[in-house]
Amino acid sequence: MTTEHIKIGDITPRVRYTANGVLSEYSFSFPIFNETDIKVYFNDNLQETNYSISGVGNSNGGSVIFNTPPTNETIITILRDLSIKRTTDFQEGGAFRANVINDELDYQTACIQQISDNISRTVTIPPYAADNIDMTLPTATAGKALIWNSNATGLENSIENFNEITQTISNSVDETINAKDITLAAKNEAITAKDTAVSIANNINLPNITANTYLKAKSDASGYEAKSIGELAADINKGYINGLDISYLNSTSMQISTGVCLSDDNSTMLSLTSNTNAVLSSATANTTYHLFLGENNILEFAQNINGSDLVNITGAKRRIASFITDGSANLRAFNSQRTGNKVRVDLGSSGLILFNATSSLPTSFADLFCAVPTGLNCNLTLATDLVSSTDSIMLLKDKTNNLSPSVNRTNSSVLISKQFITFLKSDNLGTIQHKCTTTSVDYNYTITLLGFEYEV
Repeated sequence: MTTEHIKIGDITPRVRYTANGVLSEYSFSFPIFNETDIKVYFNDNLQETNYSISGVGNSNGGSVIFNTPPTNETIITILRDLSIKRTTDFQEGGAFRANVINDELDYQTACIQQISDNISRTVTIPPYAADNIDMTLPTATAGKALIWNSNATGLENSIENFNEITQTISNSVDETINAKDITLAAKNEAITAKDTAVSIANNINLPNITANTYLKAKSDASGYEAKSIGELAADINKGYINGLDISYLNSTSMQISTGVCLSDDNSTMLSLTSNTNAVLSSATANTTYHLFLGENNILEFAQNINGSDLVNITGAKRRIASFITDGSANLRAFNSQRTGNKVRVDLGSSGLILFNATSSLPTSFADLFCAVPTGLNCNLTLATDLVSSTDSIMLLKDKTNNLSPSVNRTNSSVLISKQFITFLKSDNLGTIQHKCTTTSVDYNYTITLLGFEYEV
């Protein structure tokens, strides 16, 4: 402690500079009591050597003089760091000297300034917020986000696991999204602790409290803003879809379950708020139809994959399903399952026979209509029976000459039943090609479509 009275002004005990690579001396305008009261950082690294301090006991502060000028663009932080304690013990009946009182009060005032500076760098709620807000953080849980509870009186962990959400999104778009950047890291240390105050971003304030919203960092890192789950999904995933499962009802209609999805131009979050029947009327035989969801819970069929022939949907839209009618202009019975933006259509255990012959089989590749939606790529699941009194091989390929695994039989007394083949039909004409490599007349095979998969 100094013997001369230090005057403590209204000042923040912290100052920052950006080094220019030339200057060695950097001043601070707050007083210190000892050289050990100063801490110096280069960016986020504490410096303990290679500098000296002037101005100890000076009410107007002093300077930090570095042995070597700091590197250009280095962020230099100089702050006062006092031990929170009393420096004087006044004895009963002892001397009551003004300079001792002043030194003690100066030190305690400097400690209060230090605490005030630390608190200003922590998370706070607005002064006009309700009195019943509990700012206690819940137990840290991996993958969960902080949300306001339904009464907007405190914070709780989200039900959704955002790591699982991002993994689903990654699978749906065939890209890896860094899941750890989605969930906001919650600081579970006491806000009065010095280390926590230093580590929290400058001047962060919570937004107005809104029930069932999530905290998301602003793009300029100036604080947080409240976001709904739909808004977060739009930020996170281009092509997001959840729910909107499709069930076959009859030859002209299907049911769509509730759900949400991002429009095909990634601009609008669309939703279907109740289970809704979609009716395909005045359909044409062997024709592909695409089902679109628009704003305001509107469902509509179109023949163009881009929806250019839609009538009732005029704004944002998303294709959520694609189907092809049979020879009677009806929908075929199906079961479907959605995984992200992929739809799997199952035509049942019997499937749809695409080819069945006992003679005149093609020995060069022949077109085979697949009865799947045209205009998009499909993964086909086919089954084949192959019977021959001699060795036989049946081959399938798509229009880009991508061959599937061959189906063959080398034992003349054994029926090959339901060999399963899955491969990509990469053209958009609804056809594949097939042939048999034997010239024997005592053979036959069938090709059955069991299901197909496509993206929306």
